[in-house]
Amino acid sequence: MSPVLPDWNDATIRHALATHDIASVLQTMRAAGWTQRAIAELLGMRQSDVSEVLHGRKVQSVELLERIAEALNIPRGLMGLAYSLDAPRIKTRDVNMVEHALNVMVGEEGERVEYLSSPVTEYRRIGKADAHVINELFLTLQRLDQQHSGQLIPAQALIRQIRTVLRAEMSEDVRARLAKMEGWVNSFAGWCAIDTGNYLLGMQHFGKALSIAGENNDDLGKCRALFSSGKAEMHYGDAQQALKLYQLAVIPASNIGSKLYTAAFASHSAWTVSMLKPEHVQRHVSMTWDAYSSVRPEREYEGMHSFFNRTDLLGVTGQAQVTSAPERAIEDLRECVAQRREGSRSRAFETATLAHAYLEAGYADKALKTGRDALAQVKAVNSKRKAVRLAPLRLAAQGHGSDDMRSLARAIYRVA
Repeated sequence: MSPVLPDWNDATIRHALATHDIASVLQTMRAAGWTQRAIAELLGMRQSDVSEVLHGRKVQSVELLERIAEALNIPRGLMGLAYSLDAPRIKTRDVNMVEHALNVMVGEEGERVEYLSSPVTEYRRIGKADAHVINELFLTLQRLDQQHSGQLIPAQALIRQIRTVLRAEMSEDVRARLAKMEGWVNSFAGWCAIDTGNYLLGMQHFGKALSIAGENNDDLGKCRALFSSGKAEMHYGDAQQALKLYQLAVIPASNIGSKLYTAAFASHSAWTVSMLKPEHVQRHVSMTWDAYSSVRPEREYEGMHSFFNRTDLLGVTGQAQVTSAPERAIEDLRECVAQRREGSRSRAFETATLAHAYLEAGYADKALKTGRDALAQVKAVNSKRKAVRLAPLRLAAQGHGSDDMRSLARAIYRVA
C-alpha cells in the first residue's frame, strides 16, 4: 500500500502550513512511510534539497511554496498563497545580499533602502564625548541581546538617534565615526529582526549596513554586515548564498587584518558546508583554528573579541561536525557549553546541538538527558530561531525509534 498524504485539516498541520514550516510537513510524510527520494520526485526537487528542508532550512521562495502546494494538493489558502496562479507574486526579497555585496565591493551602489522615519529632536554641536556615549549604548544593547534577546526596537531607536545627530555640527573625525556606527547598528538591528522571525526586515537592515560601509570605505562595517546576513541566509535562506557571503567577507577581514573575523567566517563556512558537502567540513574547521591561533586581541577592532571569542568558535565548529565527526563535535560543544552563562540563548541552543551530537555518536542515554536539559533551557529563550536551531535534534530524535526519543521530539515541537 502506498503511503498517504497528511490530513491538511489537522490543527498541527494547518499551523505548520500557515507558518511555512515545510520541515514539519515533510517530517509528517516521512513518518507516514514516504522516503526522501519519493518526496523529492513528487515535489520535483533534488533529494539533497529535501534533506536540507527536513533539517530546518526555511522555504522562502513563493515559487517553491506554490509548487509544493500543487504537488501535495494543499489548499493554497492554508499556505497564504493567492488562489489564482495569475495573481501578482509576493516579493520575498527586497535585497539580494550577494549581488548587493558585489556592488559594494566594486563601488557600484544600487538604490538605498529607506525605512526609518526621521525623529524631531535636533542637536547643535556634537563632540567626541557624545560619540563615546552613543558607542557605549550600542555595546550595552549588544550585551543585553546576547543574554535576553529582543533589542530590535531599541536598536532602531538608536539608528534614528544617530541619523539625527549626524545633522549637527561636529569635527570630521567624529562625523566619520558616527557614520560608520550607523552601519554597525543597522547590522545589529538586522540580526535582532532575524531573531524575532522577521527575515525581510533583517535583510533590509543588512542591505542598509552594507551600503553605509561601502560609502564610508568601512571594511569593519562590511565584515559586520556580511557576517550577520550570512547567518540569516544559513538559517532561513539559501546555504549556497550564505557560503558566497562568507567568502566575500574574507576580503574586508584581510584588509583590516582581523584574524578573529577570518576565524569567524571560516567556522561559519564549516557550518554551512555541513549542509552542502559534509566531506569538506574538516578543511574549514582547520582554517578556523589556524586563523584563531594568530589572533591578538589588542589588534582587533572595536572590542570584537568581547563579542565573538573562542567559546563562540567552539560552538560553531561543534555544530559543523555533528554528523560528519560527532566525537569531535562532542569535545568542542562540551567545552563551549561549560563556558556559557546560565540562562543565555547560546547555551540553550548549543546544549541542544550537544544532545544531537551524542545521538549521532550512539550515546542514546546521554543524548536523552542532554536533550531534556536543552528543552528546559529553551523554554525561557525569547527567540523565533528556536525552531530552526532545534530542528536537527527533533528530527534525529524522531527517527531514533525509541519511545523516549519520540517523546522528546514531540516536546521540542511543542516548545519550538
